[in-house]
Parts: sequence; C-alpha cells; structure tokens
Amino acid sequence: MSVDMTKWCEIAKANMGKRPAGEGRLGGKICIVTGAAQGFGRGIAQELYNEGVLRAIGVSNFYPDRLVDIASFANIVPMVNQVETHVLNQQKVAKEYMDKYGVQCEAWAPFGEGRGGLFENETLINIGKKYGKTSAQVMLRW
Repeated sequence: MSVDMTKWCEIAKANMGKRPAGEGRLGGKICIVTGAAQGFGRGIAQELYNEGVLRAIGVSNFYPDRLVDIASFANIVPMVNQVETHVLNQQKVAKEYMDKYGVQCEAWAPFGEGRGGLFENETLINIGKKYGKTSAQVMLRW
C-alpha cells in the first residue's frame, strides 16, 4: 500500500497505539517514502519501524544514485523501491542496485499504462498461449 510517509508517519507518532483516521491502525502497513531521502537516516519512519508500528519502509522512484546514498547512510535500508517498470521499461540497472542492497522492486504501471499496444503484443500473446495465460498475466508474471 502506498502511503505518503510525511502525513502517515506524523499521524502515527501523534497517535501511537491509537487508531489514526482513514486507514485504521498503521501497524502492518507499508510506508512508502515519497520525496527526497535527506534526513532519512534520522527519520520518523525508522523510529516507527523500530517500535514495530511499521512492517516495512519503502521509497518511490529512487534511481540508483539516490538508492546508494540512502542505503549507505540510513540506519535501516528501505525494503521496497516503487518504480515504473514493465516489459518495455525493464529498469535493469536500477534492479541490479536494488538487488545489491536487498531492496524489493515494486512495479508502478506493470502494464505500461496500456501504451505501445502491450496487451496486443504478439510476443506476449504467444507466450501466453504456450502456458494458457493472457498477455496481462504474462506481463504480471514477468
């Protein structure tokens, strides 16, 4: 679940052990950090993770240079990096860095927003026929 860290972490800190408005308790939710990593190593998300309020800390659209920066200086390396990735935009270099630092890649727009005729892509359709799947299922499995 994508959550704006600033808003949700502030709510969680102010309501520790209470039910914040909107999403119920934060415990067990994934906190996606949006924006710059500056100060992340001393951030409230890490405090909440250490206190068991957050199950995971994530970032969004962190390219390799920013990911290396945060992984090198944060007390807790983010567990998730949400980036646009799909069969036509594979983010191979970014994925290598995520693997190196143990960060799970979460696909934003796994269907490429339907651009480029992905659902009608002959290669994807043929792979799908081979395994009894749709082109959409092949894209998600990729």
